[in-house]
Amino acid sequence: MSNKKVLKGKLDYKDIFINEDLTMLRLKMLNMVKKHDNVMSVFTRDGKINCFLRNGRKKIIENPDDLFEVGFDSVDYSALGLSKLKAPELEELCSNYDIVCFCETKLDELDVVELDHFRLLPPLNRKNGKCKSGGIALCKSLELFIANGRLGKDSGIGALTCKEATVVDYCILSPELFTHVCEFKILPFDAMINGVHIEFMSTNKPNVGIQVNDVNKNGNVTVKPKWDNEKYQSFVDNLNDTEIDNICEKLNVLEVENIDKSVINNLVEDCYIIIRDAADASGLFNIICNNSVSGSRRKNKPNKPWFNRECFVKRKEYHRAKNYNWRVKTVESKNSMVRCSKAYKKALSEQFNSYRKNFIKKLRGLNQNDPKSYWSLINRSCNKNMKENVVNKVSLDCFLEHLKKLNTVVQNENDVFSHEIDTSNVTELNTELNSVITVEEVQVSTVTLAR
Repeated sequence: MSNKKVLKGKLDYKDIFINEDLTMLRLKMLNMVKKHDNVMSVFTRDGKINCFLRNGRKKIIENPDDLFEVGFDSVDYSALGLSKLKAPELEELCSNYDIVCFCETKLDELDVVELDHFRLLPPLNRKNGKCKSGGIALCKSLELFIANGRLGKDSGIGALTCKEATVVDYCILSPELFTHVCEFKILPFDAMINGVHIEFMSTNKPNVGIQVNDVNKNGNVTVKPKWDNEKYQSFVDNLNDTEIDNICEKLNVLEVENIDKSVINNLVEDCYIIIRDAADASGLFNIICNNSVSGSRRKNKPNKPWFNRECFVKRKEYHRAKNYNWRVKTVESKNSMVRCSKAYKKALSEQFNSYRKNFIKKLRGLNQNDPKSYWSLINRSCNKNMKENVVNKVSLDCFLEHLKKLNTVVQNENDVFSHEIDTSNVTELNTELNSVITVEEVQVSTVTLAR
């Protein structure tokens, strides 16, 4: 151990902030990190070595293995005072055994191990396979397919998925699901998600139908099996012993060389028929009546009339940032999520205010020019779940006050007589008042009252 006061007194460490005591191992690693070209600055805190790289990233070094993340190609453990790792070396470990069997976990040709005093066993017969793993043979025997190098943008490429040196991450699909994949690609390497493996993305077609054999639907009636412990003895008595003996006899005479997929399917189908018939005879099938229409799907809730393309794009960006922050949970991802959230809320507020302003402007214009369209527009804008419209919700007293207001005579200043009536002109006045009312005057008066 080295005391921090002693280190601060040395000239070599005068520019280094030392908060806690350092071990001799980390003290030697500190000297190595300071001399590396990829390191811009380094300091210690809480007994750990913190360094900033030239690409802007920050790394914390606690053990010799962390030196590789800084940019060291090789580490001399003897210079750090470590003569040997905690785990024994491979050759020393193998010397305790007479026969050693290695299990391969990669599909490359870089894991060749040569040990003294050990003889290599002859290779297995893999039908001239280029790879050294039995994974592909297993997929062929189970009728499974590998999507890598066959689908989407990775078709004919087979991009690397581990340390940019080999392919160990496979997407294995069944024959039914393989035909429903519409997009498959290997994503770029992201050290924030994983420092070794590379992500791949697969997009499947929706509404993939899956046939269920144990559920039979007939209109709105569904028949489902349900076990009842009280009918246990009845179920056992209804099992067909003759069919069971026939299946056992088939299994006894069946040769291993003749077993294939069709033989296994036939035997499973025979077992299924025996169990189904016994359950039907015991009354274990329940009939359920569905009031809803069979196969109906809930329709998506329609968007608001003011929710346009801009709102849709902002919402998509917010959901993408939210999902990314949920995976990585870093300060940058959280800040990005907050920015996208504010932008989404701002777009919603602007579009709603603009829609509301235009709607009110349109109502004011129709109120004076087209009252029928005015009330029709108000009725369409109300809640669709309510049976009554806006007109029925208005009280009769409100209509009465409105009609009184329309029939109120507003006296104009030009109508006020400033002088007395001349009695000599009574005949002319009577003639003007008793004149014939024209059609144009009636139409103008009707339109004025309708307003």
